[in-house]
Amino acid sequence: MTKRRRQLRATLATALVLTPLMTPVAQANTLTHQILSAKVAAKQTKDGQPVNVKANTIEETKNQLAAGISEEKVTYKNTKGDRTVMHTVSVDLKEKTAGLYAGTPDDGKGFGLQTVRDEANAAIKSGHQVVAGLNSDFFNMGTGEPLGNVVKDGVEIHATKPDSGESFFGVTKDGEPLIGSQAEYQAKKGDLRQALGGLIMLVKDGQALNPGTQVGGEFAARSAVGIRADKSVFFVTIDGKQSPYSNGMTLAELSQTMKDQGAVDALNLDGGGSATYLSRTPGDTGLSLKNKPSDGEERKVANSWLITTTEKSNHTFDRAQVTPKDTVYTPNATVNFTAKGVDKAGYDATLPDSATWTLVDPSLGDIDAKTGIFKPKGKLGDVTANLTVGDKVVGSATITIAKPDSVEFLNKKLSMKTDITESLGMKVRYKGRDVNLSDGDITWDFPKELGTIDAQGNLHSAGKHAKGTVKATVAGTDISQSVDVEIGQLPTVLYDFEKGLGD
Repeated sequence: MTKRRRQLRATLATALVLTPLMTPVAQANTLTHQILSAKVAAKQTKDGQPVNVKANTIEETKNQLAAGISEEKVTYKNTKGDRTVMHTVSVDLKEKTAGLYAGTPDDGKGFGLQTVRDEANAAIKSGHQVVAGLNSDFFNMGTGEPLGNVVKDGVEIHATKPDSGESFFGVTKDGEPLIGSQAEYQAKKGDLRQALGGLIMLVKDGQALNPGTQVGGEFAARSAVGIRADKSVFFVTIDGKQSPYSNGMTLAELSQTMKDQGAVDALNLDGGGSATYLSRTPGDTGLSLKNKPSDGEERKVANSWLITTTEKSNHTFDRAQVTPKDTVYTPNATVNFTAKGVDKAGYDATLPDSATWTLVDPSLGDIDAKTGIFKPKGKLGDVTANLTVGDKVVGSATITIAKPDSVEFLNKKLSMKTDITESLGMKVRYKGRDVNLSDGDITWDFPKELGTIDAQGNLHSAGKHAKGTVKATVAGTDISQSVDVEIGQLPTVLYDFEKGLGD
């Protein structure tokens, strides 16, 4: 092996060792000097016109989690035209039963690392009724020490370093939300009941700021908190780095989006693989993960914001949570609407036996009054199913019956093992919305030696080597897309470090 190649190997090895050791704290400290020197707070957005989320919305879903607490999921197209998914949870602190709580590992006063789920469950064990939660501050991934301040139940349990560049979001003992600088924190910390840090102000006094420096890449997963003029608080979690599901958002887009949602002040929270949002679906007993963390799993973090309610559960029926909703089906579908009973606090309740199903527009199909099974009549459009008890509608959901207008594969080529079942990575959509497929919706053209393909686009591969092109066509149309597939491909040596190339 030549000396030059040995040096190249050593350089590559060093890079591979050092890369995992980079932490958000290291990144944040580097950014702090750039941010301060740019005087970010004095600038307004100059990166063109960030995306108008409302005007570019593909679909949205809303839920009432508890009194004064609601959540919304929006899928829209970002400035690159890519799909992006954003979760928002809003809290009206004027509702006496709604509150915010600083989540920490084991609900304690020390620092460390736990998932948002575990921090929430620890708070629940301490007597807090947590209905939602998301990650908060940047932190050292080795020790779990947060970069910013931590105030829990009126006690400061961690103070930021003077040169950290961190700001803060907190709630005073009188229930007033605040976002501010370190100078403002020092002036107010004696009045704070809960507070956690964040890096980079996004909106100040109603003006969208120019973030200046990208934290975590250009388009990435993001988290942020905002305060509206009416003093209500909202948190956003944007999934990223998962195209075509969700590509993410730039900080400039995040800044403008927070302003568009009514923020007078807004603060950037830790994003990337840390971005996590959980909530308790009405009628359920526990929290469930609502976003898709870019790590592929829930990352352990330093702290979190937990949204709570003090409204007591009596498990007495108040309303119904109906599913599915805001989803798309084809005219061949059979859809089973289901419902869960919910009490006033958002917990589970027994659904009355007398509950019956009806359609707002019966011309779109037939629904079984007792089972909720719906069958379209071939007519396209939005179908709203109501669940009624007596003369009162206690729950409803709307789905869309439509013919797909696009089909695509995530990759142009696919290599699979023999005798396995694997998705071909096909996405079928209507106006950008994912379509739930039924038998007969897709016509397949492919060499039979590859195996068999089911209605959901899963290939059950053959037991020996084979290759060919798979073509998927929306039935009754010329809308199609193809992918090249090879079954049982032998491994190929790309580079032999011992022999080198030409050594």
